[in-house]
Amino acid sequence: MRIQEISVLVVMLPALLRAQVLNGDEQFPLLNQIRWDMSRQTILNLCAAHGTNGRGNDMAVTFDARFFGADANAFVRFKNGAERPQLIDVKFKELTEKLLDTLVSHFTRVLGESPIRAEKEKSLLLITLRMEVAAWKTKTERITLVVGKKNKSIFDINLSIAPLAQ
Repeated sequence: MRIQEISVLVVMLPALLRAQVLNGDEQFPLLNQIRWDMSRQTILNLCAAHGTNGRGNDMAVTFDARFFGADANAFVRFKNGAERPQLIDVKFKELTEKLLDTLVSHFTRVLGESPIRAEKEKSLLLITLRMEVAAWKTKTERITLVVGKKNKSIFDINLSIAPLAQ
């Protein structure tokens, strides 16, 4: 009986891992255990099982997280009453060039390709606002890193992850 259970697990494991957010990347604890086919309640249960205070409503499940030693808020978003996640946003609280460099080099190394980059700059009277975007595409997801800068200071670092097929 044990051999049959193990055989089923071995056969299903690759499919389960592919469905996981960020392909189960260990650098993103708890987030890496969420799957795109999970319900809102299952994600809340996962948060509780990890001792994380998950909060939810019809539109999102939010929880505090820590990635690469930096505190963040994770938002698992559901659109128009959908039962499955449509988008995950991670808003970092630590806003440093070091964190930005760490995120870009991590995804570049893990995915084996440099990001597609874009930037937009707007000069106002005394300040210059700049939005920088780095994006990667895997077989299953789009990963987008958006950085907001005022003059040369970072005021926002946001990581978005979305499934390709919805």
